[in-house]
Amino acid sequence: MEPDKPRRRSQPAAWQRGGRVSDVETVLGYMARATTQYPASQVSLGWLLANARRVQFVARHGADEVLGMTFGIHRRIEIPMVPWMGYVRGVPVPDPLIWMQAAAEWPQSLIGVQVATDDVRLSGLLAPLLTTGAQASGEAAVRSRIRTLREEVDRALDLYNAIRHIMEEEPQRAAELEAFLHMAEHDMKDLGRQLQALKAQLDGQEGGPA
Repeated sequence: MEPDKPRRRSQPAAWQRGGRVSDVETVLGYMARATTQYPASQVSLGWLLANARRVQFVARHGADEVLGMTFGIHRRIEIPMVPWMGYVRGVPVPDPLIWMQAAAEWPQSLIGVQVATDDVRLSGLLAPLLTTGAQASGEAAVRSRIRTLREEVDRALDLYNAIRHIMEEEPQRAAELEAFLHMAEHDMKDLGRQLQALKAQLDGQEGGPA
């Protein structure tokens, strides 16, 4: 164990999978070419392309989704549709610039993107990337627990280091503090096991390393 080792900041699981990101960028690029007549869609797709690692295509928006967008892309002009709509915690936000301003409050959150389309090629590109609302909700719950566990690990590590520091500064208290040191070490190991189990669960849900 290396208590004083610098900590790495975590990133959303989707950020780690280069192959998936490339597929997402391909779909977003296709969508951009298909929506040139809709400024709101163009602005939003440009933003998503710059944040492709955070994009999660969904069949429907989950109840606990923080950030979301819906695109309507149809070749048949007689099909009524809304070209673009943004959502922040389920609240519709019709202006992409206002949505982006609000989204800045959650720089690590995934963005659920729902696409309604009659474009056969686009549907084919989307199919392998789609996540159902239930899956998205389950993954969000696992990620939330992972974040909580990481915070608990950080607190346990801080306590461990604080005790070690006191023991070095006041060696006469070593015997008194030894039990607390072991407790902090045990907590870190236990939390680490829970964290690894949840990361493995997330890998299974997403098909890639967390």
